[in-house]
Amino acid sequence: MSPLNTSNPLALQALMSETIFDIDFQSPSIDDASFEIRPIQTESEIVLKTYGGNNKNILFVISDNSNEFLSADAEIAFMKILKALKLALEDIVVLNHNEPDKGLTFGKVKEKLNPKNCIFLGAEPQLLGIEGCAENILKIQDDIQFLYSYSFEEMLRDTEKKRLFWDAIKLMSL
Repeated sequence: MSPLNTSNPLALQALMSETIFDIDFQSPSIDDASFEIRPIQTESEIVLKTYGGNNKNILFVISDNSNEFLSADAEIAFMKILKALKLALEDIVVLNHNEPDKGLTFGKVKEKLNPKNCIFLGAEPQLLGIEGCAENILKIQDDIQFLYSYSFEEMLRDTEKKRLFWDAIKLMSL
C-alpha cells in the first residue's frame, strides 16, 4: 500500500479526525483541487399523473399511449360504468401506466395512492410487479382486491368482453 500524500485542506478534513499542525503551510486554491465533491444522490421521487379524486381508494390502471388518460369514447363508457357502480370521479383514481421502463412498481403506487381496489384495464399487472392475475378473476392480496380485464377500446368493440368485465367487477366490494 502506498502512502497517501495531499495538501488539500478539504481532502485532509475528510480523511483526518484529529487536529493537524503544519509549519510553512501554503493553502492551495479550490480550483487546484485534484478531486471533485459530489453530492449524495438519492432516488428521485416518482410523480404519478392521475385523474380523479381517490376518495374511496379505488385505482384503475390503464395503458394508453395515444391519450393522456382516456379517449373520448372510452371516457364516456367509463363514466357510465362509474354511474352504474354508484361511484363518482371523486371516488376513484385513474393511472395511465404507458411507460413500463419508468421503474414504477406497485409498492410505489401503493405508497402514493393507498388503493384498496385495483382494476387493470388493458394494462399488464406484471409491469407493476403483480403476478398471478388471470383475466376477469378477482384476486385478493395484502387486503387489496385486484382485477385484470380488457381495455376500454376492446370492450367498446366487443360486447362479450364488456359483459365479462361487468360480471367480474360486480364481485368486488367497491
